[in-house]
Amino acid sequence: MLPVDDLGWLAGDDSFGGPTNFNGSCFETYTWAAGVAAMTERAAVFSTAHVPTVHPIMAAKQATTIDHISNGRFALNVVCGWFQPELEMFGAPIMEHDTRYEYAAEWLEIVRRLWTTEEEFDYEGRFFRIQKGFHEPKPIQRPFPPIMNAGGSPRGQRFAAQHADMAFIVLQQHTYDAAKAQIDSLRRLAREKFGLVGTPAQIVDTMDMLTRAGLDGVVLSWVNYQVELQQWIDEVLPLMEQAGLRRPFRPGA
Repeated sequence: MLPVDDLGWLAGDDSFGGPTNFNGSCFETYTWAAGVAAMTERAAVFSTAHVPTVHPIMAAKQATTIDHISNGRFALNVVCGWFQPELEMFGAPIMEHDTRYEYAAEWLEIVRRLWTTEEEFDYEGRFFRIQKGFHEPKPIQRPFPPIMNAGGSPRGQRFAAQHADMAFIVLQQHTYDAAKAQIDSLRRLAREKFGLVGTPAQIVDTMDMLTRAGLDGVVLSWVNYQVELQQWIDEVLPLMEQAGLRRPFRPGA
């Protein structure tokens, strides 16, 4: 079975209308993802959260539940809210474009704090007020399940670069040079402005800090295992050995 096909960007029973009535019939994405997770063993399972229509505490609990059902194969696609008929159906506020991303950033901050904070916490933001927020169990994936976003505007791309682990990208032109320039621009924004992806030296420095703090080991994951695992072996492991974080591998030893 394939991973979730994201049968609706919509959280409710709504459609885009028109002759084809696109998305006129769609399932609720969290329940759908939980069912797919239970029936598969290896596929990554995604669910979409249209953030103005679901409270972050509920979203954190739903996502954690699916992460456990899937044994750590869940990822959350965050949609900041743009389809006015759906928002009106929920009675959700119709926010100005940039405000949607500010709302989503606050929403996601709460979700991640629930996923990671061991003690109760209070939260006072522009959009949310949480008293004694707490969530157990924690997700299997640590520190938390990956986040995906599809922001396409300059503000949306900045949100994706700052807050998401994966980003959908709609190519503006379909030539190699133009596509590469657009992709490179988003990668530079993520790396240079927000540091979502580290150099081998930065990775080793962080692992050294965690080791000195008392951590005995880490769980590693890659998006493209064949390419990125080899990159880890070639570029990161030698630096770890130099830093004394790993004994050199000796075949047969």
